[in-house]
Amino acid sequence: TMKIWSQGKIVYILNAPTNSTAMLYSISGQHILSTPIDNRVSPFAIDLSHLAEGVYIIRVNNMAYKFVAK
Repeated sequence: TMKIWSQGKIVYILNAPTNSTAMLYSISGQHILSTPIDNRVSPFAIDLSHLAEGVYIIRVNNMAYKFVAK
């Protein structure tokens, strides 16, 4: 089962399907970035320290996770 969680401005993804892509959106729906997930790294981490504080949504396949970047 895939799991997504965050700590501060780092989002972690565990057990993503092969060849998955993580897509990040602002809470208003603006696409911010897309990054392929390297399944050899467990959990896969995405450093979002360059983002302004706020609420974001990360989507991997059909799973979405809303988080607050602080």
